[in-house]
Amino acid sequence: MLSINPRMLPRLDELEADLLARHQRAIDEGWRGEVEGLDLTLRFLRSKRAQTHRAAATWTVDLGMPTRPRPGRCSSTTICGRVWPATSGAAAAIGQGI
Repeated sequence: MLSINPRMLPRLDELEADLLARHQRAIDEGWRGEVEGLDLTLRFLRSKRAQTHRAAATWTVDLGMPTRPRPGRCSSTTICGRVWPATSGAAAAIGQGI
């Protein structure tokens, strides 16, 4: 799905103004097919604007780039650089490579 940069919202306003002028001309000229097409385009433009406003209002979280361990760095007490305590249960089984 195409998403719009919130900085482009003023451009959407310009496009809407142009579409409204074209819509009025189509009504004046009696171009029913053009009126229907412009109505549809205006509906999509307004939907996209609302979507952009919603997206701008939400927070984004930078999770960073995941890293992969280097080969040979894991041992029986570490799994990919994380040290596991030598306890009973699942953690011990993972630490032992079971």
